Amino acid sequence: LLKEESMISAMFSGRYKVECEEDGYYFIDRDGTHFRYILNFLRDGTIVKPNDLFICSEILAEARYYQLRGLIQLLTTVSTLPPLPSTYESLSVPYTCLLYTSDAADEEDSGDIG
Repeated sequence: LLKEESMISAMFSGRYKVECEEDGYYFIDRDGTHFRYILNFLRDGTIVKPNDLFICSEILAEARYYQLRGLIQLLTTVSTLPPLPSTYESLSVPYTCLLYTSDAADEEDSGDIG
C-alpha cells in the first residue's frame, strides 16, 4: 500500500489504538460503496475515474475523509481525455490514468476522417 500520510496510515501506524473485531476485521464507520476505489488507490496510486460525476463526487468525499491528498488531486484535476465509452481498458501508471478505447483505435485503423 502507498506510504502517503493519511488517516488510514495513521490508524494502522501504531500511534492509535485500533480495535480489531472478533472476526479479525477492522470496522470503519463509513459507507463501503466506493471503498474499492480507495483501496485500489492505496495499492497502486491510480484511479479509473467513473464517467458519472455524482459517483466521482462521492469518491472525492471519501478521499477527503481518509485524507488521501494524492487521490484528491487526481479526482479534482480536470481531465483532457475524451469521455469514456461504455467499455474500455485501463492502463495503470502511478498517479496517472491512461485510457485505451477500442473505438479510437478502430477510427485510426479504418482511415476514416470525422
